[in-house]
Amino acid sequence: VDVSSSMRGEPIEAVRAGMLKMVDSLNPKDTLVLVTYSSTAEIVLQSDPTSDPDRLLLRDALPNLEANGGTNLYAGLRLALEEVAKLQDNDRQNRVIMLSDGNPTEGVTSRERIIRLGESYATDGIGITTIGVGQNFDLELMQRLREKGNVNESLNEHPAAVQEVIVDAVNTFQEPLPEEIRKKF
Repeated sequence: VDVSSSMRGEPIEAVRAGMLKMVDSLNPKDTLVLVTYSSTAEIVLQSDPTSDPDRLLLRDALPNLEANGGTNLYAGLRLALEEVAKLQDNDRQNRVIMLSDGNPTEGVTSRERIIRLGESYATDGIGITTIGVGQNFDLELMQRLREKGNVNESLNEHPAAVQEVIVDAVNTFQEPLPEEIRKKF
């Protein structure tokens, strides 16, 4: 989750509301890692993969998401991808859902390097769903991420749409993988 200054106001409120709705869509065996990033990236919550995805802890963490600082998108995406790779399970979806305006301003800002980062993990079976938040998200970066790897994309300007897409993304990726797809990974 992008918590940089550009997410202040309506964008961060839409993210909080969408993630609160998403909590009820989680299955007890889902593993969840909440990574936030602004000038730096950090793990805010990591559920125990052998138990429930800690719905109560996630509900408690969401109101504390505050927008400030620059946008180190690369660091946030890298940390999230690394965490998914550590927990990777070939019988389940292995995916990062990135909520951001997609405008890197700090750290690695090269769109090519960001795209290569996503692409490198896609070859290992880790997908990325990008959800563009706000009026000024970087449409080109989101589209190029989708084109270069195992990446899905949802682009939304309206806060209510952001909430719906977050819940839909979780529901979509809870379906079991068909056997022929699992064999490819």
